[in-house]
Order: sequence, then C-alpha cells, then structure tokens
Amino acid sequence: MMPRAILALLLAALIPSAEAYVRVRTSGGDFLFRTDNQNIIFLMNDQTTAGMTNADAEVLITADSDPFAALQGSLKSWDAVSSADVAFAPLSTTPLVHDPADNHVFVFLDTPDIRTIVGGAIAVTRMFFIGDGQNSGQFTDTDIIFNPNNTDSKTGDFIPYSTTLEPGTYDIQSIATHEVGHALGSDHTVVAGASMFPTLRTGAHFSSFISADDACFLTSAYPAQGSVNDFGALSGTVTVDGQPATGVFVTAIDSAAGVTVGALTDLSDGTYRIPLP
Repeated sequence: MMPRAILALLLAALIPSAEAYVRVRTSGGDFLFRTDNQNIIFLMNDQTTAGMTNADAEVLITADSDPFAALQGSLKSWDAVSSADVAFAPLSTTPLVHDPADNHVFVFLDTPDIRTIVGGAIAVTRMFFIGDGQNSGQFTDTDIIFNPNNTDSKTGDFIPYSTTLEPGTYDIQSIATHEVGHALGSDHTVVAGASMFPTLRTGAHFSSFISADDACFLTSAYPAQGSVNDFGALSGTVTVDGQPATGVFVTAIDSAAGVTVGALTDLSDGTYRIPLP
C-alpha cells in the first residue's frame, strides 16, 4: 500500500513561512488564525455511524469502530499542548454538513459535491477565511471532509475507515488530528512522524500523536501566558556556493530525547529560526 496524501483545501494562494513547521498564509502574506481558540466548537454530522456505507454500498466506516470517540480524541490531542492557549469544546452532533456559512463540521457523507471537493485525497479541510483588509487571515469556517471513495491506486480495492487499526483501513483519529491541525492554521511539514506530515499508510496511526514540531506550531500561533520561557531557538542561514538557499527545509534533531523540529528557510535570504521546546 502506497502512502496517500492528506490535503487541505484552501481558498487563497499560499506563501510558505520561514518559521519552524509551516504556517499557512493568505496571498497577502498574513497568517491564518482563529479568534475562537479558547473555545473551538467542532461538530460531527449526525449521519456518521459505524457500519455506514457510501453511495456504492461499500462499508465506509467498519462496524466495530467508534468514530465519535476517534474525532473527540483528535481534538483532545491538540488540546493537550499546555504551552498553547487552545481549548476545544466537547464534540457534539449536528445535521449540518459543509456549508461555508455554518459551524465547523466533520463529514463522512457521500455526494457528488463531496467527491469533487476531496478529489483523490483521504480527507480535506475546507477552510474559509478573510482574504484581505482588516482581520485578514481570520478563519470563518473549517469543515473536515473525509473521502467517501478511497481506493488502492494499484489494486482498485476500496479502503474503509476504522478506529481499530485494522489492516487495509485508514485510522480516523490519525486523519482527523492532521486535519484539525490545518483548521488551526498549520500547513504540512517534512518532519516524518509529525501529525502534519502529509502522507499516511493504511493501518498507521502516528498522525494521532502531537510531535514537538506540531507543538511548536501551536505554541507560536496561540501562545499561552508565559510559554515563551519554555522555548529556546536555533537560527542561521543556509547557503549553496555562497548564495542564500531559499525555501529549503532544515531539521533540528535531538536523538537522545527523540525530538525533531523543522524550519523552512526564508524565501528572500535563506535564513531560518527554529523554536525548540
């Protein structure tokens, strides 16, 4: 089974950040951010159940799964970063789907519209935000939509979701944790093992755990009071033949502690700065 990409659907052009990890920006260069970070309310579409099928009568979520617990677990993973000022309300259900004018909803339904939105990704975060002017970058809606038609690119076999790490299935909590990261304003990272790493294999669940790289993103975007004292930094400049190497990913690895954090060099001068826990 080849790894599949987990994508975020954005409605503006993106400029990479020169911070550790990568934060999403608007086309004007502003970071995407939430103003409800102290009480983020996510809802699960009320048609999401174990054993549910897609439009082709294929089992979308295995019968022995608990999708509600898995989605709640994904919120708790980000909630547990004590250095960040982020809190999620308890998950509840809703008849809402993915209207950009409603609340933030987890969706597993199968419609032609949803198939168009997700394309070939395992899931997408459909993010709407203020594109320019006052409050540019502020999220207005973040719906997380799971692909109802995952298939193996080699065999063509349908791939369901589960919460049991059953071989040949995608782990719901891992996918949701990754997508919630997008809903908080994180882009993908090249740090393998981070929740925001962009690929996932069937039966894998590493994305359900928040890594140091993920925690650095969250703390930078939504710092808790006094959290600046918990972080140091590495900084420098990457050059090739004496010229700045721009847009290059740098990783800092503490092999003894098992901590890896990444940074993208600045697009103009090749400098980088990596906050370190």
